[in-house]
Amino acid sequence: MLNRSLGTMSEDDASASRAFFDITAEDVNQESPSSPPQPILVGGFDAGFSSPDVSPASTDTLESPQSATVAPSTGHLSGQISTLSGGGLAFAPAMEKKTQGWGRFFIGVVAPWIVIGFFTLLFIFIESTNEYETSENISFSADENGTVNFQLSPPSPSHSVRFYVSLTEDNIMMDYDPYWNGEASSVPVIQYGYESSRYRETSIGEYTPSTGEVSFTSVDLVNQSFETDVWYHDEDYAGEDGAAFVFSCCLPILYLGSVIAAFVRGEKRLGWGLLTSLVGGAFLVPLVFLFIAWVIFGGGF
Repeated sequence: MLNRSLGTMSEDDASASRAFFDITAEDVNQESPSSPPQPILVGGFDAGFSSPDVSPASTDTLESPQSATVAPSTGHLSGQISTLSGGGLAFAPAMEKKTQGWGRFFIGVVAPWIVIGFFTLLFIFIESTNEYETSENISFSADENGTVNFQLSPPSPSHSVRFYVSLTEDNIMMDYDPYWNGEASSVPVIQYGYESSRYRETSIGEYTPSTGEVSFTSVDLVNQSFETDVWYHDEDYAGEDGAAFVFSCCLPILYLGSVIAAFVRGEKRLGWGLLTSLVGGAFLVPLVFLFIAWVIFGGGF
């Protein structure tokens, strides 16, 4: 036993006298295997977090610009540096390439004029097919007393009748409206003009609605022949003129509402396009409205 103990002590003394870097193959085999070090993230969260899957099967998802994955989080900061755990990783989606938006801008410039042009052509078509206003050309001659007699034939009793005769200094006018004049048995024929910068008018005859006869006398007509147009307008269709007027008034309101809506919805390019069209509109819109008024009230087309 003494020899065995001495042998053991000699072995311990021998190992203690060896340098720390003197490692033999037997020492290596006696070391217990250890797992490789695991990566940690500074500022990580506690074990309530789980790190994202970074296996080869999931790399395709991480590389996709349209995907954004974040590890589920239910924990809180642990405050213990020695127990740091893997934190959640967030992947931001790729930013979409911004376009200039010139298409919306040109739509804003052109769209108002397309709308105006469409409704203008529509009104021209409607007015060209309506027959509520007609005219006829008449010729008449005055006798030696300056008396004129002729017959008119309005399409219906609801039609207004008017005509003008231009003389050298004065003018002759007759204007009959079935609603304004009511059931009057006759309507005066007026000769009017200016004398010493003062306006004057004189009744020189009358028009009888029930028979359509026109008779008047003027010394300015003696032994002269004249030609004029007589206009007939059906007053039952006067509401169409009012509809055209309301439409003309609503166009600026519709335009202003479109500009405001474009900016409110974030369509700035469209809004600037609409405002740009206003520059050309400052010159073209008055011409368009005058053209529509001429078509509606002047008998165009």
